[in-house]
Amino acid sequence: MITENLLFHYIGELNISKAKNINISKPKDDVVNWLSLKIGKHRYSFIYKIMLPQGARYNFPFEIKMSFLMPEKIAELAKNNEKYVVYRGEEIIGYAKILSSI
Repeated sequence: MITENLLFHYIGELNISKAKNINISKPKDDVVNWLSLKIGKHRYSFIYKIMLPQGARYNFPFEIKMSFLMPEKIAELAKNNEKYVVYRGEEIIGYAKILSSI
């Protein structure tokens, strides 16, 4: 997982299902912590850190910290509390909301 010495830009909410190609029971056990968010016609990569890892479950919303690779563009385009489709690779796995800036 990539989270050490990372600048997080937002507090968000993630509600995802388990990707088809992984065999784990909880989101905290996933070794991949980068996803992409679709805003308009484009997808923007982000790295996330689960705020309460023990309580995070698939198909239920949980809070995360989000670090975007293009934070200036996200600040222009994204709206707080709006749902955005989330991808893991090419697979749609759920949605995310940006709740607030950090």
